[in-house]
Amino acid sequence: MLEEDLLREWVGEQAALYPYQKKVCQVLRAGKHAVVHAPTGAGKTWAVLLPFVAAHRQGKRFADRVLYALPMRTLAYQLWKSTAEMCEKVAPDLRVTLQTGEHREDVYFEGDICFTTIDQLLSSYLMMPVSLSPALDNINAGVLLGALVIFDEVHLFDPERAWKTVIEMTGRLKNVTQFVLMTATLTKESLERLHRHLGGEWIAVSQEELAMMPSHRDKERRWRWVSRPLTADDVLARHRGGRSLVICNTVTRAQELYKELDSRLSEEKVGSGGYGRPELFLLHSRFLREDRAAVEAKLRPYFGPDAVQSNAILISTQVVEAGVDISADVEHTELAPANALIQRGGRSARYKPPRHRGDVYVYELPVNERGESKAGPYRTRTELQWLERTRAYLEARSGEIFSFIDENAWLQEVHREETEVLQAQIERILGLTKSVGEVMTDGERSALAKLVRNIHHIQVAITDHPEEIDFDQRPELFSIPVTALFGLLGDRFGETTGTDSEHSYVWVPREGKEEESGIRLDWQRRPLTKEVITQAWLLALPPHMARYDRRVGLEIGVQGNEIPIHYFGKRTVPRSLYKAETFRDHVDRVVSEVRAHTARHPVGSRKLAEVMEADLGAMPWSVEDLCVWAAVFHDAGKLSAEWQSAMRGWMERFFPDDPAHRTGLPLAHGRTVEDPAIMAEQRNPSFKRPPHAVQGAVWFLRSAAVLAERVNAVRMDEEALRGLLFALASVVARHHQARAEKWYPVRWDRKAREEMDQVLRLHGVPFPADIVDYAADEAEYLTGLFIRPDSPNCTPGMLFLYWFAVRALRLADQKATREWATECI
Repeated sequence: MLEEDLLREWVGEQAALYPYQKKVCQVLRAGKHAVVHAPTGAGKTWAVLLPFVAAHRQGKRFADRVLYALPMRTLAYQLWKSTAEMCEKVAPDLRVTLQTGEHREDVYFEGDICFTTIDQLLSSYLMMPVSLSPALDNINAGVLLGALVIFDEVHLFDPERAWKTVIEMTGRLKNVTQFVLMTATLTKESLERLHRHLGGEWIAVSQEELAMMPSHRDKERRWRWVSRPLTADDVLARHRGGRSLVICNTVTRAQELYKELDSRLSEEKVGSGGYGRPELFLLHSRFLREDRAAVEAKLRPYFGPDAVQSNAILISTQVVEAGVDISADVEHTELAPANALIQRGGRSARYKPPRHRGDVYVYELPVNERGESKAGPYRTRTELQWLERTRAYLEARSGEIFSFIDENAWLQEVHREETEVLQAQIERILGLTKSVGEVMTDGERSALAKLVRNIHHIQVAITDHPEEIDFDQRPELFSIPVTALFGLLGDRFGETTGTDSEHSYVWVPREGKEEESGIRLDWQRRPLTKEVITQAWLLALPPHMARYDRRVGLEIGVQGNEIPIHYFGKRTVPRSLYKAETFRDHVDRVVSEVRAHTARHPVGSRKLAEVMEADLGAMPWSVEDLCVWAAVFHDAGKLSAEWQSAMRGWMERFFPDDPAHRTGLPLAHGRTVEDPAIMAEQRNPSFKRPPHAVQGAVWFLRSAAVLAERVNAVRMDEEALRGLLFALASVVARHHQARAEKWYPVRWDRKAREEMDQVLRLHGVPFPADIVDYAADEAEYLTGLFIRPDSPNCTPGMLFLYWFAVRALRLADQKATREWATECI
């Protein structure tokens, strides 16, 4: 099969797919959903990616793109790296991207294969993407239509939060999105429940296949319980000149242990047991990409599959639980739930002989000054119960070798209520859908703690000058749990009373202002409080609150220096630079980009059309047609007399000879330059332009109302047509602010109707521009009918059309404006 040919191109002629991998390829090619159960090292990732790459090479894609979601950032980074290397060799035209809190390379999920985290993907589905400002909340949900969405390592998802959203999301989107759920350690009963909910195929690796896999055939992994907390002495005492791996539950604990080991080894001229001083490494999620890559490169000769060197110790966190291709002889880990420990254990005894044997030492949790266990990320009642059962199981079977069958029995014992939790969520799916709809509508970010995970992360920069950060160049930011930031509260940096002292402050962005060529944030200094931390999506910490060291990474609560901002991209257009553009020309460019976007998403367009036809009773227009209608009207509000007067005054004052201005036609953009004196004049009330998006939406509704007279001709009932038109009006109204609905009265420019009629005819819109000055109460009534996902009147077809079209429009508007501005450089 073609997938096997690709694998051989990548790995070598000896490579072959296992039977379960071939079944996965067949199922995905057929467009079905899949639940995949296979142990670590069995090749699940290639099983789900190879069919997409193969179909792309054939020109027969079954999905518009792959969104590959993992529970941890570093897992996403590792798989992105290996997949990018593979595609560079076998499919160089595929764009493989990474989008996490740290690596904001693809904030709009535009890559052909995008690796991301569940926080990023689920928050985008909930219309609150954690890496974007609230103004952009509606731009990413549409990417799900026509996508292949892969949830990997699903056993690590929070059962009371992320699982709830995954269950609701798969139920809502199963007709427009293809899903794969993959796990090594979910119980059999849980897998059966998921399969019944999702449909499609359940694919599990067989015992015969396991016997064929070098990573499992000869494996001997012995588990040992240690009833005291992990110390540097434990690591050194059991290091015998081989490869030791230490996994801590938190970054802070890993940093402390690393520094203690480094100090101990520096005091001793030789390492323990006379083997010489071992190489000491630290790897966690708070390194800059360049520094983490340097550490990983140094690890490969010691811990990688072809390693020839030994006598090394690696201190790490959950970042190596899965997805990192290393193996140790001796592993030390702090107590965690059984499903996480099994993943961690997969980093030892991973390869063929002689590296097929390993010992895993599991240590009791440390305690705080009050004698309470420091459980790290495992804080919920259910997780604490899992810790108790895991401890009891290891105490009873310490010293035994666990096979894959034994590990599954361990999971059944520890996570036995997992199945009941999933089943209860599936049974409550109607209530979940209502709750999720309310969250989508309200945009209250605190809801992410209930629907994604409780320990949510915030993007952080270390600087006292955040206004200098250029977000259009994709800055590299640190993704920090709020619990780590809470450690900044108290006597050391200021009390939690809200007093803004010399030391107790942070920088917080105000509501993001989206310009058509990019993002600009305004910052304000705020007192350091728990409320400020929990409500933020982005923070800038002053340098006295954090320190960065290339060997240790970012340390919170340690005084340091300002960290220069690193960028992943390069700006092509100077910030806030526009080239004057007539309304007609701008609409032409945006419509062209919208058509190109729709053409790049044939699967999403087809599935959306099918849902709309079933939902509305008929679909007389193509998805592209409907997106074009919104594109033509998106800036119609700029044809108001107030908007045009302000723009003409600006151009006449500063750029009277500009070619676009001299046409005398209505403008969509005026000219701007990087001259502070000129740009300061924008604050002059004479040049202030009124809002335009909601005004354009109301004009669209007035003009499109004529279609109601033709419902018999289009075989669509009037209520269905009304829903379609309000979905498109919502697209127009919210192409700058995701929840805009406030209407302001305007007077229309004398050329407004003539201009709109021309662009409507040019782009084949099947109705004329019917202009009218609405009374305030009538206009406000209409805006109150914009899309609300929590409304019982919001059908799947309406919501999906809104998602797809608003994404197409916003990306097209950005691209058209940016590329036109580039021509003036």
